[in-house]
Amino acid sequence: MGDVASLDAHDFLTRATFSPVGLVIEGAMGIGKTTLWSTVVEQARERGFRVLSARAVQAESVLAYAVVADLLADADPALIDGLSAVQRIAVDRVLLNDRSDGLATDQRVTAAAFTSIVGSMAEQGPLLIAIDDVQWLDASTRAVIGFAARRLKGGIGILVTERTGGVSHGSTHTWLQMSAGLASLLVRPMPFGTLHAVVQKRLGRSFAKSTMTRIHEISGGNPFFAIELARSIVDSGGGTGRETLSATLSEVMRLRLAPLSSDVREALLAASCVADPTVDVVAAAIDQAIYDVVETLEFAENDGVVTLDGNHIRFEHPLLAHGVYTQASAADRRRMHRALAGVETHPELKARHLALATVSTDPDTLKALDAAAEAATARGAPAAAAELFELAIQRGGDTPMRRFRAAASLLAAGDAIAGRAMLEPAIDTMPPGTMRAAALNLLAGLCVHANRYLEAIGHLTAALPHAAENPLLQVQTLQMLSLTQLADGAFEESLHNAELAVAEAEQLGIPPLTSQVLTMWVMANCVCGNGVDEAANARALAMEDHGLNVPIAFRASASNAQLLAWKGDLVAARAQIADVRRRSEERGAESDLLHVAIPTLQIELWSGNFDHAEAVVRDIVERAEDVGGEQPTVMAQTARTVMAAYRGRVDEARIYGGLALEAAELSGARRVGEWPTMMLGFLETSLGNYPAALNILRDFIVRFPTTPTGTELSTATFIPDAVEALVAVGRADEAEPLVAALEDNGARLDRPWMLAVGARCRAIVLAADGDLPGALAAARLAVVEHQRLSMPFELARTQVVLGELLRRSRQKGAAQTLNEAVAAFDRMGAALWAQRARDELSRTVVGRTDGVDLTPGERRVAERAAAGLSNKEIAVELHVSVKTVESNLSNAYRKLGIRSRSQLAGRLADAVAT
Repeated sequence: MGDVASLDAHDFLTRATFSPVGLVIEGAMGIGKTTLWSTVVEQARERGFRVLSARAVQAESVLAYAVVADLLADADPALIDGLSAVQRIAVDRVLLNDRSDGLATDQRVTAAAFTSIVGSMAEQGPLLIAIDDVQWLDASTRAVIGFAARRLKGGIGILVTERTGGVSHGSTHTWLQMSAGLASLLVRPMPFGTLHAVVQKRLGRSFAKSTMTRIHEISGGNPFFAIELARSIVDSGGGTGRETLSATLSEVMRLRLAPLSSDVREALLAASCVADPTVDVVAAAIDQAIYDVVETLEFAENDGVVTLDGNHIRFEHPLLAHGVYTQASAADRRRMHRALAGVETHPELKARHLALATVSTDPDTLKALDAAAEAATARGAPAAAAELFELAIQRGGDTPMRRFRAAASLLAAGDAIAGRAMLEPAIDTMPPGTMRAAALNLLAGLCVHANRYLEAIGHLTAALPHAAENPLLQVQTLQMLSLTQLADGAFEESLHNAELAVAEAEQLGIPPLTSQVLTMWVMANCVCGNGVDEAANARALAMEDHGLNVPIAFRASASNAQLLAWKGDLVAARAQIADVRRRSEERGAESDLLHVAIPTLQIELWSGNFDHAEAVVRDIVERAEDVGGEQPTVMAQTARTVMAAYRGRVDEARIYGGLALEAAELSGARRVGEWPTMMLGFLETSLGNYPAALNILRDFIVRFPTTPTGTELSTATFIPDAVEALVAVGRADEAEPLVAALEDNGARLDRPWMLAVGARCRAIVLAADGDLPGALAAARLAVVEHQRLSMPFELARTQVVLGELLRRSRQKGAAQTLNEAVAAFDRMGAALWAQRARDELSRTVVGRTDGVDLTPGERRVAERAAAGLSNKEIAVELHVSVKTVESNLSNAYRKLGIRSRSQLAGRLADAVAT
């Protein structure tokens, strides 16, 4: 075991010098994980690593962030001082240095602060984060370490030990992910010779081979078990019979601790009840003088049970502490926790001791648990707060309010499923009015987190009458209802509720709240086709409070970035969304960053920065995996669909599109699946599969004339694809309402995208009707409108239409226009459209081909007609109108000297041979 472990540890430290990598040392209890861990830590120091180390402990009363605090104790104070104000407060609260009131810390801010600190340390040289016994990490610490691990860069190693078998929190591999990988090292039982040497070194004496054989057999090669077995032989006077050796480690622990006096066991019990025992805490708990406690514990120290390190008491092995605690009677344990509750000053630890000291309902204990939960919330430890509320519920304090607070804490900790399970049973027991309204609002939030929009709408609708007596809650209910209805496509209802929310908020006179409801109103109003209410948007931006933890949908700055993009000002939109992203990163808001990434992707795509867009998609996928849940899954699969469709990766786009639509269907909200649907329609249009495109876009086309929505960029990207497909299959009359809407709304709102794309679509319709001069005029107008819009993909797509029209009209400039389109598509990496532009460009080359004076366009039509395709099928395949096919075929007949299709194949063959 030693040689293999050394090799693996050496490789781990070598890799950690350059990139973030993790190593989990796994094994049974007592197998030697901590010894190996300590060895690697020392090797790291010898190799120049800076080391942050901590040991998690198995204790019933553990403070949230205890291990994070231990790790940061070795960090440079200057790095903490250099954090932003919000992050510095979070770290101060973790270190118990902050006594200020004010807003509660968000757990994500703590995680971001820790990530920033260790990242800065890694910039100065290789860093090792070493944690022993991660199976005992509290939920808050685990969340912070997991958050940081996924974002670390440079030379950072994370070294942890984990006990296998019976671990309460599951494998480390489920929550600790690192970019350069997470390796495992299983510590196996020691072979006979090695085990004998370890026992001999530890106890300072040798044993007969027969005795060691028996020790090795019973211990299974576990060094701690073997040492304790050997120690029991020494303590019993050196007997070697089978009857002197216990068959289980628990029995060995019982015999190991049995000789200790009652006074020693009492002091050890006090020490085993706390995570970081000290002499003064033990002395206070057992009501003895510190000197007497030291004298008492020295007996345990002489027996190798504990070590006194200044004021601190260290058990030689966690199993010894566990043995002391479990061997005490339940009554003695409760008595000791009650005594420690009287000593402890931190509200969270005090409450935990009180909870462990009682088995029945106790008002004082419940009050302490509530206070502790509040304190944990303020420190940014929602998982700990939820645990404390649940302890109160388990101790007879099962009230609707505690369930409400526990559910809110679980949502903040990212566990929406547990939050719903906690809250739902309490809803019907709540009296009508504010409390039920608040609970229904929270339940709606839990549903949205799980991508269940229709359920959320139902809960919010039910909450409205109960919220009537509380104006603030009514405003919050209305704005959340407006948001969920907008996602469901209930546009009129959404706009109506947004208007009501604004009116109520104006009466309350709370600027940050007014900003939020105005943001919702501006967005709903715009999506409904009424443009951007610039005055309301300006007010929302002016009153936005960036210090509040507000849902991203209600942040004026985030909404403004989208509005700027829709208006075509992509440069300003990019700057605005970058500012929102910076603030979200500072707060460690993973969910917000995921939502910020979606408009970022749109901005990069519309700007033609496909390589940047690919990087954004990768970021979305990674963040979605980190956040988890159904809503992030929809976002990730949609982003993959969009990128694959634009790049022309056909199979990939169809696969991801199908997955996105499956996930979107679970939400029950119509608009959740709109973008992937539009992108699948775009893909089929790009391929010239017009019937398939129309089948995908059918619902959009059918409901468009009766739906009170506008044609803003994010909601109407299907229109140019639908128009092209409808015209190609001979249904140009159905395209007219779509084209007219773009033209009218573009003129009314002065939207460059609507005007440019509307003119392009008009050109396609006119060309299908045989009005080439009108089509050319419309296409040229589209190019002019494109000059106000930095969207190279859309411009190149318009140039394809213009180039075709110039060729068909036999006017100059077709080849130049199409060459520009080819260059643009190639530069962006839009493979399908680059090929379409090349195909159209090849039709502009006129001359003798294979001995016959056919243009490339005429030859393509003739070859397909000779293969048996109908004129309509040829038109679809070549992306031209049926009239164009008829014209090319007629010219080919004349040039080839034939009068029917039956002569085509033979004449074309003769032409090739000529």
